[in-house]
Amino acid sequence: MKRAFVLSTLVLASFAMAQNQERPKQLDWLDGLTGKWTLDEKVSKEKGTCNAKWVLAKRHVQMEFVGSVMDMPMEGLMLVSWDETRNKYISTWFDSMGGMAISGYGDVKGDTLTTTTDMLEIMGQKGRIKMVLTKGKGGFTMNVGMGDGDKYETFIDHHFVSAK
Repeated sequence: MKRAFVLSTLVLASFAMAQNQERPKQLDWLDGLTGKWTLDEKVSKEKGTCNAKWVLAKRHVQMEFVGSVMDMPMEGLMLVSWDETRNKYISTWFDSMGGMAISGYGDVKGDTLTTTTDMLEIMGQKGRIKMVLTKGKGGFTMNVGMGDGDKYETFIDHHFVSAK
């Protein structure tokens, strides 16, 4: 009983401290990603959509993707946020094609967020995943590549525009 009281007190104290924290200004950059998006058919031969919204007290952007990658149907979920403990942006990707989560940390320069993973092994290949989100007028570009840290081979290059 005493242990449960101490634990609940700690949880409530953490919650109270979190309520008083100011929202980091770095999260403002993510505003341009929220909305309903569709792949630009002028640029991409594939079809797809992205629905991006703020979640969890407007501290993380949840991006839900439906479409295809390399002519295979795919659903994806990405969370993009600011990690206050590392002072870095973080992106974490999950999809219907595999059973792994891919997380990378990075920074924003102007209209571009670049995150890079640690070394991974995916389908027998070792490398880092680099994800680049670039905001533009009326949309954003998502470029994902795999490489050794200096050179990356792109396997996703999608331009999303506002869904009509």
